[in-house]
Amino acid sequence: MLWLVLAGMTGLAVLGALWPLAFRRRSGADAASEVAFYKAQLGEIERDVERGQLPAEEAAGARAEAARRLIAASAATPGNSGAGETATARRIAAALVAIVIPIVALALYADLGRPDLPDAPLAGRLAEAKSADRVEAAIARMEAHLTASPDDAKGWAVIAPVYMHLGRFDDAVAAFREILRLDGESATQRANYGEALVGAAGGVVTADARAAFDKALAEQPDLPAARYYLGLAAEQDGDKAKAIALYQGLLAETPAGAPWAAALEARLAAVKGESARSTPAPAASNEAPAAAASAAPAAADDAQQATIRGMVERLATRLAQSGGDANEWGRLIRSYAVLHEADKARDALGAARKALAGDAGAGAGLDALARELGIEGESAASASAPSAPAPAASSEAPAAAASAAPAASDDPQQAMIRGMVERLATRLAQSGGDANEWGRLIRSYAVLHEADKARDALGAARKALAGDAGAGAGLDALAQELGIGG
Repeated sequence: MLWLVLAGMTGLAVLGALWPLAFRRRSGADAASEVAFYKAQLGEIERDVERGQLPAEEAAGARAEAARRLIAASAATPGNSGAGETATARRIAAALVAIVIPIVALALYADLGRPDLPDAPLAGRLAEAKSADRVEAAIARMEAHLTASPDDAKGWAVIAPVYMHLGRFDDAVAAFREILRLDGESATQRANYGEALVGAAGGVVTADARAAFDKALAEQPDLPAARYYLGLAAEQDGDKAKAIALYQGLLAETPAGAPWAAALEARLAAVKGESARSTPAPAASNEAPAAAASAAPAAADDAQQATIRGMVERLATRLAQSGGDANEWGRLIRSYAVLHEADKARDALGAARKALAGDAGAGAGLDALARELGIEGESAASASAPSAPAPAASSEAPAAAASAAPAASDDPQQAMIRGMVERLATRLAQSGGDANEWGRLIRSYAVLHEADKARDALGAARKALAGDAGAGAGLDALAQELGIGG
């Protein structure tokens, strides 16, 4: 059908070009006849004047009109004009028009056209836009309803999964907490609550999340999600043997064709250091792009990377359309940095600064994140600064530097992650930082299975924050959570 339309349009264009050639100009005989007629008319006017039949004034006007027409007829005579056309010239012109126009049209379409694209009718595009608007409006109505009726358990049960899908993990945590308060204990909802806590922590299984999963398994020991996350917690603690045992036990009881089976196999293979087959990122981290990007194993192939990038782009689209808080912008910036997309990270940083321009605290956090990732400014000069060893407060600095050397043999993505962590360590050692930044450094070393560096960073943090009792208590809790106390 498309080609018929294109052929018809080409035919109309050719017809429009050939139309002027379809009309022949007057022949030389016709033009000569007109010249003779107007000459005879002038002679007749003179005779009428001589006979007194035409007044002089009228004769002058008639003579001028006849002379004007005589001049026009003389100009149209082929012998007096260079505009004559022969039949051969007309045929050549028509042939050129009929051939050149279709050839040029086809060449342009071959270069610029996309016949493989599906139709995109206006009605369909309008429907998609209205659908997105309807989703946002529905969420707003549900939130208004829950504000007025906070004890509506069904309402919280409806909106909680929506928050998870949109990456609004803090809201999801609050929603699942309300569900547990109103409906009582449920293993499934407790596991969902733990999953939301993991998402809010950027993919890290915190102590609260671990407690939620333990409580869910106490009620329902075969709950797959809770068992998976406890395996992930063991992996983050550096206990590979425990993580492998948990993953293998869950995999052995996973029915064939289960949606999480492929992701679980990939996670198990990554812990063992084996090659994993193509899988999406674990469903649990579907909307935690930074965590998924940084946790992606080197053996993951293009399909898994495409899935991770899709998650990041969905977060970017949502933030561009609806905005977000500082944590969400930070997660997007960090995700781009981990994916080696420095330009996009800088663009996201600029967009975040504009969106959070009125929040001084958020601006300071973005500046700190830019320095940590080495993307501040257009030149990102800090990104090229040499990596320094672990904090100077540690007595194991030479050993830390030596243990960091094998990172050069890691895959580029792992090297990127380690470089980010070392830059944060260098900045904290040189300029200090708050409890959150020290906690991020300690947790990063723990996730990278560098327990010695995590302990060194913990000791340096305790010295740097010795006058802050609240920060000290937080560091103690973090040490207990990660199993690096002492």
